[in-house]
Amino acid sequence: MPTYLIRIKEGDLELEIQGDRDFVERKFKEFLKTFFKKFPEEKYIEKEKYEEGDLEKTKDYFKNFKIKSNTEKMLLAARFHYENFGRKSFTLSDIKSIYKIMKWKISKNPSTFLQKFREKNFIYSLPKKRNGKPLYVLTEKGLEFTESLRRK
Repeated sequence: MPTYLIRIKEGDLELEIQGDRDFVERKFKEFLKTFFKKFPEEKYIEKEKYEEGDLEKTKDYFKNFKIKSNTEKMLLAARFHYENFGRKSFTLSDIKSIYKIMKWKISKNPSTFLQKFREKNFIYSLPKKRNGKPLYVLTEKGLEFTESLRRK
């Protein structure tokens, strides 16, 4: 029987859960419920429109990466959101907004990518929602993957 492992490290916080799949998923959900009750909800300010210079800043950011596929674009859009807006969590709408800015075509069913990312442990879903939409967070593995795309 395969052993599953979740390892998260953020600043001084470190969490590791290992065991069979049901045990790991159950304990992780318990941790998330407990952890996010202790913190106030993230302040979220929707930008009505990008300010002058934002488009160039966004384009310059993506020039730093070798992007070959839509999968890589989606993960990098999540990372961009994390690094440039100071929010660890993102929604599919946040990703779509980056696609719109960059004038990239998004797949017909982008939520399928999010499901694949969860299976690969690049992201995990939070128990909270923002405006009724599921929230996701890039994992350490997701950040490492996107870092591997950086031009040297």
